[in-house]
Amino acid sequence: TTSLKVIRERVSYAECLRLELKASGVIIIPNDKGLTYCTGLTCIMTALSLGKPIVAVRNPYWPFDLEAMGVGIYVRPHHPDDVVKAIDRIDHDPALKKSIQQNAFQLAKKYNMECFGAELEAIIHELCN
Repeated sequence: TTSLKVIRERVSYAECLRLELKASGVIIIPNDKGLTYCTGLTCIMTALSLGKPIVAVRNPYWPFDLEAMGVGIYVRPHHPDDVVKAIDRIDHDPALKKSIQQNAFQLAKKYNMECFGAELEAIIHELCN
């Protein structure tokens, strides 16, 4: 059986991090269909650095695809059964879970602040020259 803790209110980053550290399985990033901005990136980066699989509603403003990167599963908004199925799929497939964890750690290394800063500096130099 899948154990799921639902938090309906906004939480601080510190509380979010505390919950993610305690999570034994996946990190779920809910979203609403009408979203018009990028949100959830901090949670994604934290989940990646912890090697936790991500279950999320697709956000068209994210500059990447969690499924294509092999670190998560997308679910439809307002379909809790999809969330349960995604969690069960990860929990019952050790090879999938291990693959997601390995991919997550690799992406966390790639997207750390040092790498981000170097890429940003290169873009700025390119634009200025």
